[in-house]
Amino acid sequence: MKILFTLVFTVILFLQVCPVPAQFDPDSLEIKISRIVREYVDTNKAGMMIGVIRNEGSENISRRFSYGHVRKDTTSPRPDSLTIFHIGSVTKTFTATILSSLIQQGGPLDLNDQVEDHLPLNTVKAPFFINSSGDTIKMRLIDLATHFSALPDDPIQPVNDSTTYQMMYHYLTNHNLHRPPGECFLYSNLGVSLLGVALSHTTGKIIDSLFIQRLSDPLGMPDTRITLTPQQELRRATGYGPNGDSVGYFKDSWPAFYAAGGLYTSIKDFMKYLEFNMGLKNSGMQNVLDSAHKIRRINNDTCSQPNSKARVGLVWQMAELFPKHL
Repeated sequence: MKILFTLVFTVILFLQVCPVPAQFDPDSLEIKISRIVREYVDTNKAGMMIGVIRNEGSENISRRFSYGHVRKDTTSPRPDSLTIFHIGSVTKTFTATILSSLIQQGGPLDLNDQVEDHLPLNTVKAPFFINSSGDTIKMRLIDLATHFSALPDDPIQPVNDSTTYQMMYHYLTNHNLHRPPGECFLYSNLGVSLLGVALSHTTGKIIDSLFIQRLSDPLGMPDTRITLTPQQELRRATGYGPNGDSVGYFKDSWPAFYAAGGLYTSIKDFMKYLEFNMGLKNSGMQNVLDSAHKIRRINNDTCSQPNSKARVGLVWQMAELFPKHL
């Protein structure tokens, strides 16, 4: 979603390394992490949970570190393993994994399907592009899942602090694409939100239920939800806007953009999700992971970097960590 400055947020660090003869020193690790986060905690009064997953041969070692407070006042408690944070655009990877699981089970959809074939009839239309020859170029599911849809990022102005599905449908039905879908990488919250609509319509389940049934429950993540219970709400860390005002539970892009950024989770849950994506605990879904992580297209920054080394899978964006040293 749009970048929002928050004073309380989650940082997840995960490591997967080959076993080395030297003894692993957890105290040294904590010192290094504390040095990194000190700037944020001291300057912004931020609250952080840091998770580390270290693979040592047949054993996976997990550690969690807590910093700051769940609210910007220092009298509030420290965040812990059950503190709930909004994970924003990481939600997109959940949406992509659901897409991948449907593909791997043999349907009822395919990446090359036209988006319009998976939308509710007479409710919303998928935008298309007409080229100089008068040919109509329609977007496909793979275009939505790789940010190649040619849809803008977050163009809808909320009304009464809310963006409804009807507002999104109205925008899409009346929008004309300015470039052909499939031509350029252009990061789009709207595109992934539309993918969520396609998944919901095709399966007959709302996106909230799809997240729970296909990922949260199978991976044992009871705190990974869009809608929090009153008890979970009590455990939610408070976020803050640029002016220092607290940010509420709902964003002004909800509910239409749930598939692009609506999930909340705890670090206890999220480290399970990391283990899953690292292939350490695949829960019988390795083929789903392989499909979601498979490189599909070049992430070329809206066509301005055609020689970019960055790539994109199903939503997942991939880049070399230290390209100058390779």
